Amino acid sequence: MPRHVLGLRPSETGLALLVIGLLAFAAMLVGEVLRRNRLAIVEPLLARVEDAGPGAATVPEGRLLRVVGVPVAAGPVQDDVLGISAPAITLIRQVDRWAWLQLGEPAREPVGLWIHVQENEAPPEAFPPGLNSTTLLAPGLRVGEVPLGPSVARQISFGTSVEVAPQAQAALADRFPGRHVAREGGAIVVAADPARRNGDDLRVSHVALNVTWPVTVMGEWRGGQLRPPPPAFRAAAPGEVPAERMLAPGLGEGPGEARFWGRAFG
Repeated sequence: MPRHVLGLRPSETGLALLVIGLLAFAAMLVGEVLRRNRLAIVEPLLARVEDAGPGAATVPEGRLLRVVGVPVAAGPVQDDVLGISAPAITLIRQVDRWAWLQLGEPAREPVGLWIHVQENEAPPEAFPPGLNSTTLLAPGLRVGEVPLGPSVARQISFGTSVEVAPQAQAALADRFPGRHVAREGGAIVVAADPARRNGDDLRVSHVALNVTWPVTVMGEWRGGQLRPPPPAFRAAAPGEVPAERMLAPGLGEGPGEARFWGRAFG
């Protein structure tokens, strides 16, 4: 008996094509259900979005705004603890302290490692007050005519890096006279003994970011500032992004999602 597709007999080939057709139809049905469920969730959210224009100060409280423009600040971002500044919109300061940890049995040698000093954590006594990890913002940050609240501004975590390490090294040398202050990679290390790590050694790094191109920010207008949007939306993205593309992962459509299958049903 002659063989046809994939070495199957004619009767087997017909059955295989029927199964493939049924699977494709089932996939179309599932895709349509997903598309309609998504629309039921997304369309009311998108209906709330307004594009902010001139006169944002007159917008009623609680309005969900989409704003496009180049971020502008009233001045440079400042690190008041170290006394340095940068022509940027955000300055991310990371602080680590060296610690010797006893892992396992006491007879074993202690293990040394850098430990992150969190933003809400009090720095060790050897550190200057307030020297912990944080994200600092330039004053008066806005996009277009819309002032940004701190929580929204911190979401602009992209941009062009601005060099601040030389300032930071000089500032740390002034704050820790008699200690060895040197750059190690992208960080500044302050050590009592450069030949051996000690428990009061610290490592400080800065990342200053400036944005000179348009960005899209979204948020709710409250108290004269743009506050974080509902969890369904991202707060910031580079470039001019439509509202539907500001949806959080899993809510936005993309290639291969329900949009393709839904076309079969109009």
